[in-house]
Amino acid sequence: MSGIPPTFSAFKNICVALIGVVIILCFVGSQAFTDNENEQSNRIGLPAARLIALKLHPGEVIYEALEEESEFTQARYFFDIKQAKSLYEVTVNVNTGKTTNTAV
Repeated sequence: MSGIPPTFSAFKNICVALIGVVIILCFVGSQAFTDNENEQSNRIGLPAARLIALKLHPGEVIYEALEEESEFTQARYFFDIKQAKSLYEVTVNVNTGKTTNTAV
């Protein structure tokens, strides 16, 4: 038997285990933060979204807005486009560039 009391040895094992858990949690947390940063940097900007909407319905953009992501919807741009005698509402997904449109 070594000269170290058994309680010290158990304390040392617990400390080593806790340090391991902290390191793992820090790594997992940093990965989640990095993924969120990448998602933000891959977003489509307003000028690109406007071009996507105008390609679908060439005309005059009379209204545009960004709706941020909520628990129910993904972030998207809204455009109202006047085309001759028609009015279209086009939405462009900020992350994918996919569109939906509605004649108003």
